Amino acid sequence: MDTALNLYKWLEKDPRHSYEFWAKKEDRDNLEQLVFQWRRASQEKTWLQRMMFNKSSRQAREVACLLTQAMSETPWCYTELLDMLTGYLKDMAEAGESGARFLELYQSLIKNEPWKHYVVIKGLLKKISDLMTDEITKLNKLEETALTADLTQGCSLKMLTQVMAALFSVDEIRQHYKSQMLATVLDGYLS
Repeated sequence: MDTALNLYKWLEKDPRHSYEFWAKKEDRDNLEQLVFQWRRASQEKTWLQRMMFNKSSRQAREVACLLTQAMSETPWCYTELLDMLTGYLKDMAEAGESGARFLELYQSLIKNEPWKHYVVIKGLLKKISDLMTDEITKLNKLEETALTADLTQGCSLKMLTQVMAALFSVDEIRQHYKSQMLATVLDGYLS
């Protein structure tokens, strides 16, 4: 099975060496096709992600969150949705206040203690720590370069702190991860 493209023929715009031809090639086995589709889809923002953080339409954000909440009522979907939404946390920095409804949805999905343990085991606290560090760095640079203060700039940092506080409401999580997260939080407040 030949899955390679010839660069020179592609540059000459040979239709048999185009992306479209390669993507639709019928002799791929099912596994290769699934991997190909998954990789292509994972590199793009999904329509749900674009709707959930849409800065222009509060209604679009609401519909996306309601749809996701309805899908979460199916038990076999819950962990996949939670994993997917955990991946969306990185978009809160760009979304700012438009991420508030997303955060409300995310908090409702992890409100039960077993789900808090689940996301922590999957590495959520490390992810939050990294995102908080990035946000603090951005705010410090903004403070150094901007002449005016924009109070909405710290919105995602506040939201991430709320998620972290919800996770630390569980004693076992707080006792186990307190020292690891303390350095990040103190570094942020002291800088």
